Amino acid sequence: MAFDVAQQLGERCFKLLDELRIIGLSESAQQKLGVFLLGLCPDPGGRESGTRIHLPGAKQDDLAQMLGVTRETTNRLLSFLGKSNILAWKRGTLVIRNWSALKKLAGLREVGAK
Repeated sequence: MAFDVAQQLGERCFKLLDELRIIGLSESAQQKLGVFLLGLCPDPGGRESGTRIHLPGAKQDDLAQMLGVTRETTNRLLSFLGKSNILAWKRGTLVIRNWSALKKLAGLREVGAK
């Protein structure tokens, strides 16, 4: 019982640390959004183009609050990413079209990149 509680607390702490890292250490709104979106797919090996991530009831306002940016900034970023064919956002569903470009947006390198 105590082990389960400790494990749950540890998982919550890691989640909070990730959120702080996203909001506090990212240099730009684009980078914050990129890191956040990459974190939504739990299986790095499953990150293929066309991956759907369902966020029932999520709105741009919610996303903006999580990232610590304005709704207008979130709207511009999502519009840019859609026009760039990196992702699509519609009614609480994200479709990641280009994981490589999303990683670049987040400031992360591809494995094997120099």
